[in-house]
Amino acid sequence: MAEPLTIRRIQTDLSEPALRTAAEELARFLSDHQGRRVIVRGSGTPRPQPQPGTVIISTPPEAPRLTRSTAEPPPSRIAADPDHDAFEVAAADGCIVIVGSNPRAALYGVFELEDVIARHGRVPETLEMRGSPAMDLRLLHPRVRGGFLGYRRSDFEFIARCGANVAHLSHDWMSEKTLMSFVPSAELPDATPPDVRERNRDALRRYLAWCDEFGLRAALWLCEMPCQGGAWMPESSREAFLTRFPAECLSDSGTGQGKVLCLGHPLVEQAYRAMTRRLLREFPQIAMVLVFTCDSNGEFCDPDRCERHRGVSKLVQYGRLLALLAEEGRAVRPDFRVLTVGWGWHFRNDPDFLALQTSLPAGTGLTSPPDGEAWSFDRKLTEPLLASCRAVQKAGQIFLGYDIVFWGDDTVFPETELYDFPLGLAAKLRRWGLMGADGFFDQWGTQAEYVPANAIALRHFIFHPETTSPRAAWAFARRLARDQYGPQAAAAVAQAWQEIEAAQRVQSDHTYYWHLLRPAWSGPVLDAPLTLQNLQQITLSGAEPPKAWRGRDYAPHRDDVARARALGTALGQAAEHFARAMSLLEQALEAMPADQQSVYRHWHTPEAGAPPRLTPREQLEKQLVAVRLQARTQRRMSRFYGAWAAANSLPAEGMPGRLEALAEFERFAGGED
Repeated sequence: MAEPLTIRRIQTDLSEPALRTAAEELARFLSDHQGRRVIVRGSGTPRPQPQPGTVIISTPPEAPRLTRSTAEPPPSRIAADPDHDAFEVAAADGCIVIVGSNPRAALYGVFELEDVIARHGRVPETLEMRGSPAMDLRLLHPRVRGGFLGYRRSDFEFIARCGANVAHLSHDWMSEKTLMSFVPSAELPDATPPDVRERNRDALRRYLAWCDEFGLRAALWLCEMPCQGGAWMPESSREAFLTRFPAECLSDSGTGQGKVLCLGHPLVEQAYRAMTRRLLREFPQIAMVLVFTCDSNGEFCDPDRCERHRGVSKLVQYGRLLALLAEEGRAVRPDFRVLTVGWGWHFRNDPDFLALQTSLPAGTGLTSPPDGEAWSFDRKLTEPLLASCRAVQKAGQIFLGYDIVFWGDDTVFPETELYDFPLGLAAKLRRWGLMGADGFFDQWGTQAEYVPANAIALRHFIFHPETTSPRAAWAFARRLARDQYGPQAAAAVAQAWQEIEAAQRVQSDHTYYWHLLRPAWSGPVLDAPLTLQNLQQITLSGAEPPKAWRGRDYAPHRDDVARARALGTALGQAAEHFARAMSLLEQALEAMPADQQSVYRHWHTPEAGAPPRLTPREQLEKQLVAVRLQARTQRRMSRFYGAWAAANSLPAEGMPGRLEALAEFERFAGGED
């Protein structure tokens, strides 16, 4: 074996923040790996042939060309592109050159090189790697727990390692989710307390500076228009809302969310136009906003009660707001994007929804879940989903898949913290790629200190989309299990992922309801006494519409008894797969040495005062909790639906089939969770 290659210096353009980050990060990693300091130097004028022991990090056309004693290297296929993040890594003659289509892409190349070195335990003497994503927009949250004010710099590094190129800085569970959370308004001066707004602005500036360091663009989730909020809000907060705005600017939403700020009032429209422009002037790194409504303290006016919106549907009001944001935003930043969040149960089945969406002005787009909800397990491709994507792209808009790549509320939370399903992740990205989606948006996110297997798999599948095929994904999953959990536990972990994949395929094929399949929202399912009398009093709601794909319907049943009967059987099968996964994870934990280390521990270095990085054992223990809860929940749901179907199709006393139906009822109702 040849002597390991020793790196002594790294050369790049230090004036470019993401290239500086790439060089400093690689120097830190190599210094730890080699046990000797690696120097970072500004590039200046590149030499025709770099000295041995040098890493050059660059973008076209400054990248040097390595010579080889054996053969001339192929010409670089990387072209400068600010949006498409392609990279190449080549090693020859004692040097390494990392070329990115832009500075952020070069940073991805550095991350890829670090993983290769960590896996092999040495710097390869010869190496050629390329990465090129199928989708150019990849939105990840910095952190799922802790709120808007709780992000750390390492969270931004982590999502960059995962392959994100847009940091999605806010979401609907946060308080900081309107324009007025960050921008003062002369027209509505009391909208946000000044101290709260300045606190938010300081945090946003800090986060955008970290975005710059990692080459990330930024996005905000907005819940508009502001309203009193629903039953989840304390009554004191609902009353305080009424004091923040002139009474004539408020109208009735017609829902439990109460009074809402009316965009039809000239003062409010003027305020929103001014706030949009000011937001982008003062925070120019914000590249897009995702606008959500009719939930989570966002609403529009009731067209039957608002004098300014008499007869104007909430959908049309939504469109007017989206158009306003796009027009004003692009006056400041020409590439600014405003995305409709298609996860609106008020609008999803509205026959006018797509027509309105495609009529919106330049700079708009749609982010849509594959189903009535974004599910951890969903990998379906349906004709309605594909039609939505094609329609908006034909109109010159972008389409983002609204998805879950770490975990979401179809799991049991807050007990679930980490839920890995790398095979399902490959299927999800393959689906969006086949559609030609412009990118994807992850609903919730994860925690950097978890370093979940899904995070490592995500970047691999992003930059090597050819490996999302089932065969290639399985080969990668086996390697990932070995690298993450060690050789003793790897086989059991990989087999557990196969069982989770089998369970998720069943779940994906049977999303016949929405809330009633989400553990946190399905009290009528999980808590219902399984008695004939009780079940015959329960009405199922929220049935999904037909979802066709190439002759198949993913929602084939047209009545609740047929849906429930099919779910009783299918979810029981899913529970069995989760139970087998649980057993395999227990075997993996038993086989794993107590001091097992992950190859990927360099993915996260906790900052002072931050939670420590999980060990491989701790990761599997959290995964075991998630899978155990899934097994129990799916089994309980199976029992409910099977028993409900039998109870609600029970022949009358003395009629044929009654005894058989009662036996079917007892089979489900008399089981155990």
